[in-house]
Amino acid sequence: SLENEKKGKIDGQMGLFDIGGALAKEVEPTPPDVKEFPEKQRLAFEKETTGLYMSGHPMSEYQKLAVSLSSAKTSDIIESSQSEADSVYRDGDKVRLLGILSVVRKKITKNDTTMAFLTMSMVEIFHCFNMRSQTQSIFKLKSHNKMLIIASIVSLIATTLVCAVPLFAGWFGLEAIGWEEYLIALALGAVIVPVVEIVKLIQRANARKKEI
Repeated sequence: SLENEKKGKIDGQMGLFDIGGALAKEVEPTPPDVKEFPEKQRLAFEKETTGLYMSGHPMSEYQKLAVSLSSAKTSDIIESSQSEADSVYRDGDKVRLLGILSVVRKKITKNDTTMAFLTMSMVEIFHCFNMRSQTQSIFKLKSHNKMLIIASIVSLIATTLVCAVPLFAGWFGLEAIGWEEYLIALALGAVIVPVVEIVKLIQRANARKKEI
């Protein structure tokens, strides 16, 4: 009959999703046998993708060290700041923390700028004496340049006022430094003298060899 003929045609057909399912079973891939990531790398991936550590924490391996150092817990510090009644720590207590550096940012402060400016100024002041002779040692020169000495002293005083006195430092957009830092810059600037003396000594030795 017509009804049986239609049923026969339907029984021999496959739907679109049936074909997909059949092909999926045939070409189903086998996952490769991949070794587990090292713990540090796995935790780094977790932090990068989710923002959290899921399977562990990088500080777990340092737990014994934290105990031996009596390292404080940040949770205890936060609780102590909120309520001093039953707090572990009091205001003014010194604590020891053990942690991980996640981000390091380099920032040039006004103090760093002042140190750089002061050091370069000291180098220029000392190098002026080196330039009195291209080959001879400044310690063997018989004559003295009084104007150079006066100019160097004036320059040294002006530089000191700009770098060490807060009022003058503020005018130049700098931050006043302490005397310890000032002496360090002075010592660094003075290094140019022995360096140039060594260079002159080598130049004189080479000149004598050429004469021979």
